[in-house]
Amino acid sequence: MNKRTNQKFSADEVEWLLLVARGGDHTEIPLQHKWIARMAPIEARDELLFRFQRLVTTLVNVCLTGRPDNWSSYQKTFLRMLGGNSEETAAKLKRDLADFHKTELFSTGQLAVLQAIETSRGNLAATIVIRFRDLIEELIQKVETTPIDSLPMDCQAKDELKDIVDNICFQDFLSNLSEGDWIIASKLMDGEPVKNVPDSLKEAMKDYLDAKNSSIC
Repeated sequence: MNKRTNQKFSADEVEWLLLVARGGDHTEIPLQHKWIARMAPIEARDELLFRFQRLVTTLVNVCLTGRPDNWSSYQKTFLRMLGGNSEETAAKLKRDLADFHKTELFSTGQLAVLQAIETSRGNLAATIVIRFRDLIEELIQKVETTPIDSLPMDCQAKDELKDIVDNICFQDFLSNLSEGDWIIASKLMDGEPVKNVPDSLKEAMKDYLDAKNSSIC
């Protein structure tokens, strides 16, 4: 088990694991990934749960400790979705979730993965973050605490990203970005300098903003 924990996985396998987990057409799977085609849907689902358990742990840990990890782009974006200043938001998360045992929070993380498997149209990891955010907000509402989005924002939005972070269309926009574009978008949301924004992200942002301005979103 320890050996497998340290194993590195190929990102392009996730697409085919998703296909199998959803009961899709196995004949579409490339020859080099035929071992995935031999899986049953539940096996592919469990494989995805295992592969993304590290991401789940990262998200759950900030809820338990109240201390943000500034090296994790996914955790930073998760906190940004919930409020403003990462340290303030993380501390409030810990207080608001104090009544929940860590096993319940980890189960919530696994549920976020399962929901993302069903709904993701692009970046599965990004969708997991969004679904986990939604589930955490539901837990907070159960204990009738102050909504976490009442926290003040700590810096100005850049390219309208942070101002619309709770918009459902923006969530879909994020979940459809490639991992590389997601990281760049996260830096922009945090006000970090970015020398070169990829054309793919520029085009995605343009399409999103065009849809927003035309009231499609």
